[in-house]
Amino acid sequence: MEWKDLSHFLRQSNIAAADHLKVKARYLFDNENMTELTEDDCRRAYERFKEIYEEKADVLQEMEHRRWLRFHLMFNWAYDPVRNNGLRLHPLMLPYDDLSPSEKRKDSYAWEIFGRL
Repeated sequence: MEWKDLSHFLRQSNIAAADHLKVKARYLFDNENMTELTEDDCRRAYERFKEIYEEKADVLQEMEHRRWLRFHLMFNWAYDPVRNNGLRLHPLMLPYDDLSPSEKRKDSYAWEIFGRL
């Protein structure tokens, strides 16, 4: 799907996820002063992610889930066991600890994007 065809919500969601890459890189590099994110930084961030993933999977995944959850809350989404985009209801509007293991693992995809940039 092309950018122009995305809803306002999906555009904003993609922008928020991209903006958060600097936060993720700061965490991976333990560098709160990082203001730029270069192609080389993305390569190094992906390598660092792979190095620490086994040990820090829960921390990394929870960080991403919290970002996702807060974004959806800003757009007035709420929990419901059945997803309904029109009513802004989503079954993953839960604390990280209440997610299934497979749903928790999905939050690592947002970190793996470094490997594709």
